[in-house]
Amino acid sequence: MNPKEMLDFQDNLRANFGVTHTVEVDKVLNLAEREQLIAHIRHELGDNSATIKIIEPVTAPVFDFNYSIVPKQQNTVQQAQSPNKGVSGSKEGWVYGDNLVVMQNRLLNAITNLSFNERRLIMYLSHIVRKAIDNDPNQRTFVVTALEFEEEYGVGRNNVYDTLQKVADSLLNKAFFFWSFEKNELGNRKGSSWVAECEYIEGRGRIAVTLTDTVTEMLTVFDTHNPFTKYEREYIINLGSYGIILFELINSCLYLKGKKKSYSMEYLREKFNCMEKYDRPNDFKKYVIDKAIGEIEEHTPLRISYTQVKHGREVYEIVFSFKDTSSKKPNGIENKKPSLNAKQASKYDFQLKEIHNIVGTWTGSYDDCQKRINKELQDPEHFEKYLPYLIKLGYVHS
Repeated sequence: MNPKEMLDFQDNLRANFGVTHTVEVDKVLNLAEREQLIAHIRHELGDNSATIKIIEPVTAPVFDFNYSIVPKQQNTVQQAQSPNKGVSGSKEGWVYGDNLVVMQNRLLNAITNLSFNERRLIMYLSHIVRKAIDNDPNQRTFVVTALEFEEEYGVGRNNVYDTLQKVADSLLNKAFFFWSFEKNELGNRKGSSWVAECEYIEGRGRIAVTLTDTVTEMLTVFDTHNPFTKYEREYIINLGSYGIILFELINSCLYLKGKKKSYSMEYLREKFNCMEKYDRPNDFKKYVIDKAIGEIEEHTPLRISYTQVKHGREVYEIVFSFKDTSSKKPNGIENKKPSLNAKQASKYDFQLKEIHNIVGTWTGSYDDCQKRINKELQDPEHFEKYLPYLIKLGYVHS
C-alpha cells in the first residue's frame, strides 16, 4: 500500500466508523511502522475495525549555512492586486499557524446572509487556504472532510454529512458586499460570490469548495494595504452566529487606542441579518447584542460594554467599549512586548537582509540595511513586523 492509498484507506475508515482514536508518536514513521502500530492499537482496543489517527512530529533539516527563497515570478493573486507597492504585495499568510483564523478586515466588515454553519465553514477554510496557497498560488479548490468539520464544531456525527451537503448547495447562492477605498479614496460598494463551485463528494464524506479570486485574496493577502485580523480558532467554536459576528467585528478594532468603536443601527441590523426581525431596539439589544456579548465573555478573553446614541427617542448608533484580557498575566501585570537579544539579532539579520519584501523600498547599502534590521530586531516597537519572516527561518516564538 503506497502513502496515497494509506491516506485514502484512513479517510474511508473515518467516514464509515464511529470513534476515532488518536495516537501521538515521537518520530516520523515509515509505512510498515504505521501499519504495525495501527494493528497493535486495534488489538489493544479489541476492535479490528477501529479508526486510528496517527499524529507524527513535524521535522525539519538543520543546515550549517544561510539560504533565502527566491519569490516565484508569476501573476499570483497577491502580486496582481497590488503591483509595485513595496511590501503590499508580500505573501505573509503562510506564517500563521493552523490554530489561527486570519482574514482581511474588508471581509470581517462585509455584509452577508450566511447561515450559522456556512459561516463556520468559511472560517474553517481560513487555515486550509493559507497553507494550500503557499504551495500553489493558483489553487482555488479546497477540500474539507466531514470528520474534520465535526471534530472542530461538534455538529454531531449523525448529522455532519447531511449538514455539509446542505452547506455545499446553499453557498452557491450566497454573495457578500464590501467597501473598496482604492478609487480616489472614496468608498465603493462591491459585491462578490463566496464560491464559484461547491461539490459534495458522495461516499467520501467531504466537500470540495472552489473559491473566487476575491475570497482567496481576502484569506491570504495580509499587509499594510490590506489590514487584517487574526484570532484563535478555539475562541469561536462555542459561539453562536451572533456571537461570532460581534467577536470578529470587535477583534478587528482592537488596534484602536481608545478601545471604542461606534456602529450605526442600520449597519448592525444588516450585519446581523436582522432587517426584518427584532424591530424594537430593546428586543434587538436583548436578543442579539446582549446575547452575543454573553457568549463572547464566557468563551473568549474579550470584555465588551456599550452605550446607545439617540436622536430624540430613536437609537441611532451603538458605541462599543472593549478590552482584550488575554494580554495580561493572572496577577494583572501586562506581558512585555517581545524582541530579540543582541546574539539572536546577529543570527538572523543577514538572512532577513536578503528578503526583498523587507528591504525593497529602503535606501542605502546592504550593510546599512543589515545594521538597521539588527537594531530593530532588538526594539520591541519594531520586532513584530519581522516575526512572520523569522518564523519561516526557524525562529520559535513563545
